Amino acid sequence: MPNYLKKINNWFQSLFSAKKPVKVENNATPSISISKNPGLNCPECSTRIPISIQTLLSSNGVTCPNCDLELEIDKEKSEGALHALEKLQSGIQKASSIRNQSI
Repeated sequence: MPNYLKKINNWFQSLFSAKKPVKVENNATPSISISKNPGLNCPECSTRIPISIQTLLSSNGVTCPNCDLELEIDKEKSEGALHALEKLQSGIQKASSIRNQSI
């Protein structure tokens, strides 16, 4: 497997790493922290490539804004990761909807 694919795979795995459960007191809604700079580092030049979950799900790849390296998403090999991203995106949307209703 090429090195850049390993880096992308590691990035996907880091998105879903096990974390300590959030302790919720008094039925308070826990806050969700989302990166202000979502994306990944270019495997060629290390420039940050901004990319959202929605873009990952709807496109076939991304291009580095610095070196123009094109990273293609192998939808077949990435099926599990893409499915997990769909579930994450759905959860974020539901949490946002619930939060907006409680304000």
